[in-house]
Amino acid sequence: MNILHINLADQARGAAMAGLRLHKAQIKLGHASKMLVGYKRKNRPEIAMLPARNTRWQKGLHRFVNRWETRTGLQYLWQPWKKQFLRHPFTQQAEIVNLHNLHSGFFSHTIFPKLSQQAPLVWTLHDLWAITGHCCYPYMLGCERWQTGCGKCPALSVHPAIAVDTTAFLWRIKSRVYQRSDMAIVTPSEWMADIARRSPLLSQFEIHCIPHGLDTKTFKPTSQKVARETLGIPLDVKVILFSAFEVFHDRKGSVYLFEALQRLIDEGRKDFLLVTVGSDRLNLEAKYKFPIHNVGLIKDEKLMALSYNAADLYAGPSLAEAFGLVYMEAMACATPVVAFDCTAVPEVVRHMETGYLARLKDIDDLTHGLRLLLDDDVLREKLSRQSRECVEREYTLERQAQRYVELYEHVIARRAGATLKSKSLF
Repeated sequence: MNILHINLADQARGAAMAGLRLHKAQIKLGHASKMLVGYKRKNRPEIAMLPARNTRWQKGLHRFVNRWETRTGLQYLWQPWKKQFLRHPFTQQAEIVNLHNLHSGFFSHTIFPKLSQQAPLVWTLHDLWAITGHCCYPYMLGCERWQTGCGKCPALSVHPAIAVDTTAFLWRIKSRVYQRSDMAIVTPSEWMADIARRSPLLSQFEIHCIPHGLDTKTFKPTSQKVARETLGIPLDVKVILFSAFEVFHDRKGSVYLFEALQRLIDEGRKDFLLVTVGSDRLNLEAKYKFPIHNVGLIKDEKLMALSYNAADLYAGPSLAEAFGLVYMEAMACATPVVAFDCTAVPEVVRHMETGYLARLKDIDDLTHGLRLLLDDDVLREKLSRQSRECVEREYTLERQAQRYVELYEHVIARRAGATLKSKSLF
């Protein structure tokens, strides 16, 4: 099967990694998978970057268009290179097009109708930009205006930001575009699937839930001693790991973790070390007294797996997750998780089975969960074992890739007017 994935990037944050992993897994299954991305980092011939930005003129045009669309509120409506996606050889060869993250200024959803005439579309949602006038995280502010057409936006600065409140107009444009497009929607969690089904924009489409998968041969339990020696982490303390591309991003909840760790220090504890992975340089000595070791931003999956194995537990008090790839990665390495009970997190982290779920924004409960897993070696070992078993049972990359291929076959057959055999899709 000729598959085309369109994504913002081929490497960086969660959505990029999830898309690349799926692409590579489908190649292993014997399919001809290719990618068109807005930002290319991998040196792979089956991945191409659009729009092209090889010259100073092209780079300048790209910057100008995206600044202009932000300032005018005409988010991704112009994108003068959008027809390049329709003409590209990868698109011409595709039997199915799997869309991923499409915002951030490299693609325009206004080509959906023409693109879906060339091949049926499957859109994997990594956030909720598809259902709103402009933003990815309406639930961060408790905003429900996406159900009534947006307008009078309470947070124009929420990513991806716009300077003028055109949200009602943008919402209507999406409605018109979607009505003329042939698509199926995929979400990685049932939490997101429920929101998509309640969306006036997406409820017209088939909506499927296919959780992300993981290479369990890369993310696996290994020697904690070797992992710590490799990363320069002390051997004689209990390590709490926290990872985020932007450590101080509001959605990642780092301030709640730091406050909880300070409470442990105030209790007189001196037996733990916080290890952080991320692009931010941390300087917390003025406010917090707990020990911290920053290993910087890690892009290599094998090194990332080592960081999980170096830890006794992973603490990720995110305030919102569409799925929670980082939790699954930790669990695959047999590292139990402490997190908040919110959004899609409980679908991955099961309370007292693969980790501890604290009440949302409750620092007392978060502190209790950290203390419990630090103190109870028997419980931590049990959760570690069950975490790995959960990933092997439910979240392998092979399982995810096969489920997508079955969905593609279903969508292509529906397009051709054929009927599937009398068996459940998954």
